[in-house]
Amino acid sequence: MRLDKQQGDQFSMPLGRELAECKALAVNRLNGKRDLFVTDLRKKGFDFVAGRFADTIFEGNGQLLGYHMVNEVDNVKKFENVANFPSVRLLIDNWMKDQRVIDDTLSNPSISSEYQDKRILFESMVCVYDHADMAKMRDVIVKKIWCLLNPPSQMQPIWEAALRSPITE
Repeated sequence: MRLDKQQGDQFSMPLGRELAECKALAVNRLNGKRDLFVTDLRKKGFDFVAGRFADTIFEGNGQLLGYHMVNEVDNVKKFENVANFPSVRLLIDNWMKDQRVIDDTLSNPSISSEYQDKRILFESMVCVYDHADMAKMRDVIVKKIWCLLNPPSQMQPIWEAALRSPITE
């Protein structure tokens, strides 16, 4: 940032925002809370901690939960090995094959702007885990959100049926 300010000040503002976001993401590693997060996961399990993350961060807001689920599917499709995310792969194979569906959902500016602070909070919480645990946590959260957003009478039977026989085109 200092060099940019000396050379024309073209990028110091975006760099400053990115550095602030990086600091927010690293805060739980730097403040000693990482050990508490890891211990909690080992004692209570992925399902419990994933549910608590979703409840704490998104506070039951269905629009934000749905947006987060779609955003996670998009991130996994673009940046991860989908094989490490079985629930996300299930959604991709059965309901989110068409990238336009994902793009249309993520293009909503009012939800997107409200989501950004929640996304940083979420990432600061899951970033404390090693990659394998973080991937599993993200995958469990996606499944929990999908089940929350579907009627209770349908959520588990639909999920199980999809695991047995994926929809094909």
